Amino acid sequence: MRDLLVQLRLGTYISKMNNRRPSSREPMLNISEPAPLVLAVILVLCHAGFLIAPDALQQTIRMATALVAQDGQLFFDGRPLGNYAPLLTHTLAHADWTHVLMNAAFIFIFGVLTIKATKNAHNPILGRIKRGPFVFLLIFLFGALLGGLAQWALWILINGSAYSIGASTGGAALFACAGWALGGKERMLGFIAIMMAIDAFIIFSGGSSSGLHNPAWAGHFGGFMAGAILAPKLLIPGGASSSRMF
Repeated sequence: MRDLLVQLRLGTYISKMNNRRPSSREPMLNISEPAPLVLAVILVLCHAGFLIAPDALQQTIRMATALVAQDGQLFFDGRPLGNYAPLLTHTLAHADWTHVLMNAAFIFIFGVLTIKATKNAHNPILGRIKRGPFVFLLIFLFGALLGGLAQWALWILINGSAYSIGASTGGAALFACAGWALGGKERMLGFIAIMMAIDAFIIFSGGSSSGLHNPAWAGHFGGFMAGAILAPKLLIPGGASSSRMF
């Protein structure tokens, strides 16, 4: 009987101590959605690999990945992956560390918001594929594709000669979706105004000659439109909160 009383008292003490503890303790950095972080790391590793590659291989990589135009001409012989692959592969190449780190950070932040606002997030695709990460990757790739096509269209229109690299086309699609995820249509429209204002400032202030990259604004616009098309179909308006990201 004495042992039983001791056990009951000990159980009561433990129960009281448990009730004093917070029900959950959030770590300083709670990355609840790893898919955007994985993509961001891949982009950084691709750039690191490019930097340590021999000069000849670097040239091959640029030929395989970059969107290129010469007097409005888009297709060239001898491209390692053909002329259409760069519509997606341009996202894997970046100009320097500032370029890749900024894109990686934006993709991570906007990607987490996008996943958190995914419709039917707890309903796997085909019963096996997590819907949130799948939607995130779909939006990124569609943004890259539509952004690349928009950049091509501009070069054809103006008979332009230029090249474009970077994941900001897919990032722009996620930016649009982040706006939708935070506040629906009105917030998304506000986001496109911000993006266009930043691009215009860099272009017209001569910022690109002061260390900033001359933005492929047509690619950004096309990518954003991709996100704007998919967001109402795949995401809950206002379904994410910035306070829930970490």
